[in-house]
Amino acid sequence: MLSEIITIVPKEKVELKMLLTAPEELCVNDIMCETKAHGTSSFRFQAYRNESRERPVRGEGWHWHPEAEFLCVLEGKVRFGINEERFELGAGDAAFINCGALHMAGIISQEYVGSSVSLVFAPEFLAEDRQSLLYNKYIKPVAEDQLFKGCVFRKDQGSPWKEEILGALEKVCQYCQEEDWLCQLKVRNELSRAWGILAEYKGQEKGLYAGGEGNRKLEQRVKQILDYMQAHYAEPITVEDISKNVNLSRTECFRCFHKITGASPLEYLNLYRIRQAAFKLRNTDQTVTEICIGSGFSHPSYFGKKFRQIYGVSPAGYRKMGEK
Repeated sequence: MLSEIITIVPKEKVELKMLLTAPEELCVNDIMCETKAHGTSSFRFQAYRNESRERPVRGEGWHWHPEAEFLCVLEGKVRFGINEERFELGAGDAAFINCGALHMAGIISQEYVGSSVSLVFAPEFLAEDRQSLLYNKYIKPVAEDQLFKGCVFRKDQGSPWKEEILGALEKVCQYCQEEDWLCQLKVRNELSRAWGILAEYKGQEKGLYAGGEGNRKLEQRVKQILDYMQAHYAEPITVEDISKNVNLSRTECFRCFHKITGASPLEYLNLYRIRQAAFKLRNTDQTVTEICIGSGFSHPSYFGKKFRQIYGVSPAGYRKMGEK
């Protein structure tokens, strides 16, 4: 089962392989609207190991990227969401996130402590040429279907084709840890097998989640809000600034954002700022005051208070934890 394929050990004892690595940011959810390509220009695939126990953050991390993604839960619980839909995934379960779909995998708390692997890849990775028969017959109908946002595969659902997808994803996760000369080819073959089954059975009538037409405008608005937050989080922005720059009224900005994320724009902005500050504390030599100002907080005392609410320790204490 998926929950058995990776042995979870302390980070310093893990020798990460080329295809399986830790996220560059503090958490994959911190990126919100990702713009960087995953993998390399010659191999558009990357697997990320997500360990909530190493990042005890409470809160959802909404983001999107032009690549597709399979999320495989190894142990514990992960809360997964696409647009307004929420699912609880357990060990052995998986989810598919289509290209450009706004999603999250989080609520990392004592109730939702878990580990997972994100398999992120460009759709062209499976077919190379967008003009090819393979791309147009198998990849395009899924990747370019704007109404199809994603779906969930549960290990105990009793569906043969979903079990086959889970089996293929299990092998992908396994191959990502190997130094075998054939590992890249094996990864692509099994990922293609999972995609082919998905393409064959895609559709609401088969029990898969598909976003409705009415959600598209809401999704685009929230993407714009997240984009603006990511670009300006270090500045003293307000909800009025956000709503003005995404051409929404203040009321509509609140409504759209809360409907999908369950939080107000300001609440989410502060959480994003704290996560960026935590990343800087772990990965830079900047002082706490410099990080405070550079993360959009005006007063160190308020920054310390908000940081402690999220991480349970002071910024200085958090930095010392990372030095052990």
